[in-house]
Amino acid sequence: MMLVGGISSWAGTAPAGTEFYTTDGFKAVVLDGGTVAITWNYKSGDVTIPSEVTDNAEASTGTYQVSAVGNGSAIDNENKITSLTISEDIKTIGQSAFWGQTSIVSLKLPSTLTKIGGYAFQNCTGLTSIHSAADTAPTLGADVFKTITDGMKWDHIGQHCALYVPTGSASNYKRAHYEENDKSWTYWASFYNVLEPATVTIGEDGYATYFNYYGYQLPAGVSAYSVTAGAEGKVTLQQAYSEGEEVAKNAGLVLKGTPNETYTFELLPFATAAAPAGNLLKGLHDAGTITAEDGNYYYYKLAKGDKGLGFYWGATEGGVFELAVNKAYLVLLQSVTTARFIGLNSTSTGIFNVKTTSDKANEIYTISGMKVTQSLSSLPKGIYIVNGKKVVRK
Repeated sequence: MMLVGGISSWAGTAPAGTEFYTTDGFKAVVLDGGTVAITWNYKSGDVTIPSEVTDNAEASTGTYQVSAVGNGSAIDNENKITSLTISEDIKTIGQSAFWGQTSIVSLKLPSTLTKIGGYAFQNCTGLTSIHSAADTAPTLGADVFKTITDGMKWDHIGQHCALYVPTGSASNYKRAHYEENDKSWTYWASFYNVLEPATVTIGEDGYATYFNYYGYQLPAGVSAYSVTAGAEGKVTLQQAYSEGEEVAKNAGLVLKGTPNETYTFELLPFATAAAPAGNLLKGLHDAGTITAEDGNYYYYKLAKGDKGLGFYWGATEGGVFELAVNKAYLVLLQSVTTARFIGLNSTSTGIFNVKTTSDKANEIYTISGMKVTQSLSSLPKGIYIVNGKKVVRK
């Protein structure tokens, strides 16, 4: 590529219709306007369709911008593509371009892409992820993604291929249909999993709770903890995942990271990681009121209050409360604890002040031996006997 007056230009000057082999393993044809379309691929494994190519026979002068992938350009059974990236500046992908390439597992599409021709990825049954960088869903020809997953319904791309799109664009893809309405069986809205990037912001003390219906890869610089019943009558933070590890679906966790830092990560609808054993944290995928458990429980949320950072009752008497989207909460039997607050220690190795040995209802007496029926939290300050042990109500 040459720079003329600070503006990029390509040196290739062959007339439209000229075909040539490139220096990096493709075949191309010159289009009207001087750009080229890739018409054949000779590469295997991780393949990137480049934004510019050079004529192998005219390496010093024959450099061209790539604006398209031609029709049927990838069919080469001897060269198996496993991951395919279409570079920025490419605007169209031709009909049947990658038809039947069952070895392709992942596909990345550029923000500049405006149209994909019919059948371009039909029968690409190995695909498990498609990343589209375009805010507006590219127009689709007929049956672009038909049968990309085994057992696909006629109107629904199966649950084995996820579509990842930019922040704020999922609704656009879900509404997008195909160009040839009477011919296509599949379109963007056929994808079961249309996913935007997920984010979590760590609090000022370096902690946050998080919950998601999907799994995800824990971002760099973040560690994740479950809350479990520990030894010696304690409930403890137990490290469940380290940075870079896959996190299980539906796992309520305490995340530790850089204070006030927002981390972005990719959701994994097909995650297979095991959930932390004995985890007492639960969560909501959507904002709303948490669901009460069967039985007598207290419900806590992570907050910084007058006693410091820890889990506090989220509502009066420890009842259910409203919870923000993708947040986790702590659930404990009332017979296990009478504490309104459960603190995190400075080294995050434990949560204290919780008795875990009893599974029966609290029996509360005054110091003079009179039985009371109220909960401990509603009683005046003083000393009480709870399940046979002295408890100071402060």
